[in-house]
Amino acid sequence: MRSHLTALVVSTGAAVAVLAGAKLAAIHAQPDQEHAVVMECRGALWKKAFDEATAAGLNPGAIVVDFTAANAQRRVSGGEIVLTGVEDYRPTHEVAAFPVRYTCRVDRASGKVREVEYVAIDKDGQDIARPPVQLVKESRLLKSCKERLISGLADDVRTRGVSSPSPVVEIAPGDAEFVSKGNITEIQGRGRARYDSGFDWQVLIFQCRYDVKKQQVTRETHALETPSPVDALPADSRQALDACRNAAGQQVLAEAVNRGYRRLSRVDVELSELADVKRRGPLLDLQGRGQFRLDPRHRQPTPLTFTCTYDTRASAIVGAKVVVEAGSWTPSGEVANGPTGTLRCGSRGLRREECPASIRGNVRIIRETGQARCEAYKNWMWSSERIVVWDGCVAEFEYDAR
Repeated sequence: MRSHLTALVVSTGAAVAVLAGAKLAAIHAQPDQEHAVVMECRGALWKKAFDEATAAGLNPGAIVVDFTAANAQRRVSGGEIVLTGVEDYRPTHEVAAFPVRYTCRVDRASGKVREVEYVAIDKDGQDIARPPVQLVKESRLLKSCKERLISGLADDVRTRGVSSPSPVVEIAPGDAEFVSKGNITEIQGRGRARYDSGFDWQVLIFQCRYDVKKQQVTRETHALETPSPVDALPADSRQALDACRNAAGQQVLAEAVNRGYRRLSRVDVELSELADVKRRGPLLDLQGRGQFRLDPRHRQPTPLTFTCTYDTRASAIVGAKVVVEAGSWTPSGEVANGPTGTLRCGSRGLRREECPASIRGNVRIIRETGQARCEAYKNWMWSSERIVVWDGCVAEFEYDAR
């Protein structure tokens, strides 16, 4: 009886040992099985994404979709192991990567992938109906459209006084519509844009026409919620611009008076609508350009640049400077480096006339009003004290004054 009991105990202990060993082996085998499933899904996803990108002519790199095993979510559904995750998708270097959600179904018995698929998702994690490859093709067209829009926005403010604008345009792929007719694809939608870092963001409504044969955008139109670029500036920048333009005008007038234009009460100053604006804490540094005329008869204006610093705390200009680039233009179109004067001097018939003036030099004719043509030393001449005319020369003269 004791020997049978001993045998039973021994047999039972052996069975327990066998069961424990099998369980331990299963525990060690499970991680290997999960790793194999993950690798199968990764390979299937990579191959499908690469093949589809190649078929679409996107010239993809070796890995089209990223795959991070630790981020994959696993679940069992009937006879399948299902892996899901979100990864970056970039089948061509021409467009930025965007997220896709993948799903991989693996047969539990064989460990083979039954199906793998991936869909693009928006910023809220919702599926986008259009296939990722199509989104990439559209993104390439949208990139060309954005470049053309940026150029158009830059032109808008460059002609108004911003020297080197750097517009920014942001358009989500899902916010653009694409309609193709033959070799032309019309792209339209909405996004947001700003003329430069110193401007506020605005809603952008746009339309581009892309020529497939030329592989370029041939036309673009855009509209922002604020039609005037000046109104797209922050309030303090608008105030600084107005104050700076006023200060520049006052300096031009003062400089004109100092140069001998005594009778001026104002100068015709034209300053750019916008200027370059940079922030330094509470200070705004502005730099712009413009032109002015000291006389309505001037053939062309004098160019100038202006700089000033505006203190947003005091709402006032704390420094301003105007630089005249090429001197002032006189009524005859000459460059005047000092005071100038004008006078009318005329001869009736053969009569000699002397017209007193304080002349430093550079005497020239603005316009002739007599019947005889005025020719230097034939019927007119000048000295430091006067202009002399004869033989029917009648003209308005201009000179550098002493």
